[in-house]
Amino acid sequence: MEKRIRRYVVGLDRELGMMALEHALEVATTQEAEVHVVFVYQPLGDATNLYGGPADPAMEFELERLTPLVHERVARFGQDAPVVILHGIVGPAAGTLVACAAVLDADMIFVGTHGRTGVKRAVLGSVAEKVVRTAGCPVTVVRERVHDVDVRWPTHHKQVAVR
Repeated sequence: MEKRIRRYVVGLDRELGMMALEHALEVATTQEAEVHVVFVYQPLGDATNLYGGPADPAMEFELERLTPLVHERVARFGQDAPVVILHGIVGPAAGTLVACAAVLDADMIFVGTHGRTGVKRAVLGSVAEKVVRTAGCPVTVVRERVHDVDVRWPTHHKQVAVR
């Protein structure tokens, strides 16, 4: 029986996408996996063409800007680096990531988040939240690790080593 290669989809924007990409590359190097990096371009467009078109020069510019950044991250893994394919797609971010994962039969989606809450999240929306709600595979949400230093174990905490 032929072993199936795992496929990971990474939503790439700017700093959050790079964190998600690095996490996906770390996971992919431990498995036989390929990483599909998806840059979704959302131009404002006009009323007749809300999401621009396939020949949108701004998307080409962004892909040209992001390609060396992705290459740099992949190069850090040397010989262990997985196969990485960069996709540029015009459309709404969350729906496009979910659709891309479905077409590729992806095993997991990696997305970054700011962790906004309340009014900021309501106004700006959350691509990560929409992906989590609608994806047909597991989603890993990556964010900067910043723990509240004032958090303590509950008073009645017991710990048992299993292995």
